[in-house]
Amino acid sequence: MSSNIIEEELAKSTIFKDESKLFPEYVPPTLPCRENQLRKLASIFKILVKYPGKAAPKALVLGKTGTGKTVTTKFFGSMLCEAAQRRGVKLHYVHINCRKYRTPFTVLRKITSMLIDVPERGFSDEELLAKLQDALCGREDVLLVALDEADYFIRSGGGELIYKLTRLMDEVTHGRQALSLILIAKDDAPLLLLDDSVRGGFQRNLIYMPPYTSEELKTILRNRVEEAFHENVVSDEIVEMIAQASSKWGDARYAIELLYLAGKNAECEGACMILPEHVRKAIATTHPEVRAEELAFLDKHQMLLLLAIARELNRTEKVYLTTGEAEQAYTCICEEYGETPRKHTQLWKYLKELHNMGLITMRISGKNHRGKTSLISIDNAPTTVMIKVLENELKKM
Repeated sequence: MSSNIIEEELAKSTIFKDESKLFPEYVPPTLPCRENQLRKLASIFKILVKYPGKAAPKALVLGKTGTGKTVTTKFFGSMLCEAAQRRGVKLHYVHINCRKYRTPFTVLRKITSMLIDVPERGFSDEELLAKLQDALCGREDVLLVALDEADYFIRSGGGELIYKLTRLMDEVTHGRQALSLILIAKDDAPLLLLDDSVRGGFQRNLIYMPPYTSEELKTILRNRVEEAFHENVVSDEIVEMIAQASSKWGDARYAIELLYLAGKNAECEGACMILPEHVRKAIATTHPEVRAEELAFLDKHQMLLLLAIARELNRTEKVYLTTGEAEQAYTCICEEYGETPRKHTQLWKYLKELHNMGLITMRISGKNHRGKTSLISIDNAPTTVMIKVLENELKKM
C-alpha cells in the first residue's frame, strides 16, 4: 500500500493550476503597487546601460519584511539586463542572499563566479578581490550586485567588504567603473557601522518600501490567485479575508503564504474551493515573523538551539532564559534528535548569529541576577508557531 502513495497523490485532482507561483522565490511577470520604486531604480541605474563603465551608482532599498524589497529588486535587475542586451551591453545582475552567503569569502566568490570560474577554496578574500578586479579590467562586462539582508551581513562583519567593493576600481589607472551595488535591508541602523563616505553614497539613493495597504494586498493576491489556482477555487471573500489578516503588517509575503497554506488545507481535505476555515487553520500555523524559507538557511545545530530556546520559554513561561538554561535545553534536544551537542564556544557563536538574524534577542543581565550573564528571549513571534515550523524543518534534514 505504502509504495503507491506517490502515485496516488499524483493521480489526485488538485485545486492548484501551478502552486510554484506562490513560492517565495517566484518573481511574477508584472509587479503591481511598486511602479514608483521601479522608476526610481531605473533613474539611478540607467547610466549602466547608456554609458557602461562610466559610473558606478549605489542604492539602498529599505523596508520591513514582506514589503517587496527582494521581488522588486530582482524584477528590476531582470528588466535592466534585458534593456542592456537589446543594446549590446554586457550587463550581469547578481542577487545574493546574505543569510545564505554569510561570509565575505562566499559573497566574493558568488560575485566573481559571474565572470570567471572560481574554486570553492584555496584563495584568501584579498586574492579573490584581485581576481575580480582583473576580470573586470580585462573585459567590457558591467556588474550590478544586490546584497539582500545587508543589515545582517554588516552586523556580522561584512562592512569592510562592502567598502572594498565600492572602491574596487578606484586604484586602477583609467579603470572602468564596472561594479555597482544595491543594499537591501529591513533596518538602516547597521549602516552606521560603514565608513561615512560609503554610507552617504547609499543613503543618497534611498528607495523606501512602505507596508502594503489592504487594497494593495488584495490586488497582489488576486494576481497570484489567477496564476496559481483553477477558476472558482478562491472567492473574493477569501481574498478579502486574507488581506485583512495580513494588513496589520502590510506584509505581502505573509498574505501569499496564507493563501498557499489555505490552498494546501483545502487540497488535503479534498475540497474543491478554499473555505474560511482553511484560512483560519493557516493563520493558526504561521506568523509573519516566522518564515520557513528564512529558517531553512540555518544549519541543523542552529535549528536545534533555536528549538530548545523556544520550547524552554514556552514550557517555563519565562520572559528570558540564561545562557546556561539555553545550553541545558539544547543538550536535551540533541539527545532527542540523536545529535552530539556542540561545545560552549560554538554555541555562543550560534547565539550571536541567531541574534544578528533577529530570531532571538540577547541582553546582559541586570541587578536581579548574580554575576553577569546574557539573557535570551524570543519576542517577535509566538513560541508555539516557532516550535511547529522548526520541527517541520528538522524533519526534512
